[in-house]
Amino acid sequence: MILFARLPFLTGCFLTHGTLEPIPFFAENMRLIHFISAEAMILIAVFLFCRTRLDPRTCTGCASCVLSCPTGTLETKGFGTLKIFSYSHCQCI
Repeated sequence: MILFARLPFLTGCFLTHGTLEPIPFFAENMRLIHFISAEAMILIAVFLFCRTRLDPRTCTGCASCVLSCPTGTLETKGFGTLKIFSYSHCQCI
């Protein structure tokens, strides 16, 4: 995980200073490697930090999280003793 966070900065440094230009593969593809590493870091950040923190092991089903949701996007539907929680990914903060 730490490698993916540092990789865009390292490849940007290599691209700027040309430290890997003696190696033909890197000389030709360093800009592409830099862009791909930055995109990978963005995707990893989205999947790590933009998800809900509902833990099914500790949830009691009281739905107080629905009442305290600042955007109102979290909803619950009851089916007997079973409660299903749903939310809109684009509105969740």
